[in-house]
Amino acid sequence: MTSMTLDDAYSIVDDNFSQTKLVNNLIDDWLISPSLIEYYIADLDDEEEESGEWERTFDIYEWLVFPRLWDSDYEKLIQAWIPVLKTEYGNWVGTTSYGSHYDIQIYPNLIKALFNIDTDYQGIRAMKKGR
Repeated sequence: MTSMTLDDAYSIVDDNFSQTKLVNNLIDDWLISPSLIEYYIADLDDEEEESGEWERTFDIYEWLVFPRLWDSDYEKLIQAWIPVLKTEYGNWVGTTSYGSHYDIQIYPNLIKALFNIDTDYQGIRAMKKGR
């Protein structure tokens, strides 16, 4: 069995599209609840979990769809503290990084969570240069 390369992992996470406006409209129109956002928070007591106080600990700037992810992949993202919204309408991954290029923060975090490959912006640049 061939192991996952950075190039393979990058191709999977780069295969996405933004649906921020759609998700925000679904939430604004009460078709889905923000309480469905799954986000791993360690050491949360029952009262904090029920109150929803933890929901204000992060801002989601964009909702992305990843056509090549499986249910088990979403669980990996949740465990890596990456927000996931799973509904009957679809599954989305929330980005909590604002204003930086995907290769700087978003993709390295996704690649680490999904494939356990440590990389950074420089590693991705070098990989792209070698294509």
